[in-house]
Amino acid sequence: NVSKALSLVKDFYEDRGGYIITQLPNPQVGEESLALQLISKKDNSIGYLIAFTKYTVLESILMVGSTVDYELLVKLSKKAVSKVAQYS
Repeated sequence: NVSKALSLVKDFYEDRGGYIITQLPNPQVGEESLALQLISKKDNSIGYLIAFTKYTVLESILMVGSTVDYELLVKLSKKAVSKVAQYS
C-alpha cells in the first residue's frame, strides 16, 4: 500500500524522537507524495523532506542546512520524478 509506505517515512523520523515534525500540504509530486518540516530539538536546525512514489519506486529527498529553500526542494523532487523509469 503506497499510503502506508509514505506513512512509514514519517514514522521513521517520529520514532527517532529528535525532531518536531510538521506535515505540510501535499506537494503534488509523483503519484503520491508527502512533505514534512523537521526541526531538530538539539540545535533548532530546520529541514524539509519530500517523499514520493512513482510506479514501484519510493523516494525521499531531505534538505537540511543553515538556509533551506522548500520551493527549491519541490522543484528538485519534480525533476527526480521525471527521472524514474516506468519499469524500475
